[in-house]
Amino acid sequence: MEFYGKNEIAAVQQMIADRVRETDEYEYEGWSPEERLDPTRKSYIFDNSLSFLNPIYCRKGAAKINDLDRSLGLRKLLKNYPPFIHIEGYESDASSRAETGWIEGIEKAAESLHISAQRGFGWQNQYSNCERVLKPISLLKLQDQRSSLTAEIIDSDQVHGKSNHTIAKILFIQNEGRIAPYKTKAFVRSVRELLIDKCGYDFVYGHSANCDQLDHQHNSLGTDKRFDNHHNFSLTIDSKQHAFAVSNLCHFWNLMGFTVTPSPENENDLAVSLMSAEYKKFLLNLAPELWGQVFDYNKSAKQK
Repeated sequence: MEFYGKNEIAAVQQMIADRVRETDEYEYEGWSPEERLDPTRKSYIFDNSLSFLNPIYCRKGAAKINDLDRSLGLRKLLKNYPPFIHIEGYESDASSRAETGWIEGIEKAAESLHISAQRGFGWQNQYSNCERVLKPISLLKLQDQRSSLTAEIIDSDQVHGKSNHTIAKILFIQNEGRIAPYKTKAFVRSVRELLIDKCGYDFVYGHSANCDQLDHQHNSLGTDKRFDNHHNFSLTIDSKQHAFAVSNLCHFWNLMGFTVTPSPENENDLAVSLMSAEYKKFLLNLAPELWGQVFDYNKSAKQK
């Protein structure tokens, strides 16, 4: 039985590497990396609700499966695994493989802000049309010429499709030098001026890291407490309270000039963002109860 489409195995191999890099959990939805690469290795599914009473169960919580069960379970796993971006690097131009029109204006505007821009290439790993696929994407690394700070960005249209607003996503901000809050805050201001003021983006967002990134080394000294909880805050919407945990790192980015907002990708997660005045008005008109609380929180959080 064929479990994968012709071009799907490369996306699955990349997915396994991403899982290993991002978490300590070896399995995903009960499937080991070896079973994902070779589904015939998977012989059982596990469910704590199962018992010895049914004769097909080999042991408590374990049920023997056939090829149809494997295929259905694998499709569910591949569909449920969140889409993610794999960065190939910044050594070559992606113009022959991905859309790069969004980059040119940023490159020109960056020159006046002491920021150099380097093109890169990557893949959007996602589930589309019933299979796991790799979509080529272009990237841009912004290097502050006055410090060791860099920001890696992508135009949101490449991964989320066209929208009524111009949106960019920050994949990483990294400082390879010593911890420098003042330089970091100045760099965030420059990124805002570049993308919002000069290039006309409405909204720029990213997510604070919640684990170490092997390909983006941190510069924390001593005991690393970046991912520890700094404080909690809640939003009340339609009389229901939604609680969020703000890590030390997320709070740091708030102090550096980002606005903490609900994530546009996951309503249960937080993002850090930059936005134009017009986009802020749009959000307040769209959902005044929600965004009024968000902006009030950000005013008070900077004083904590």
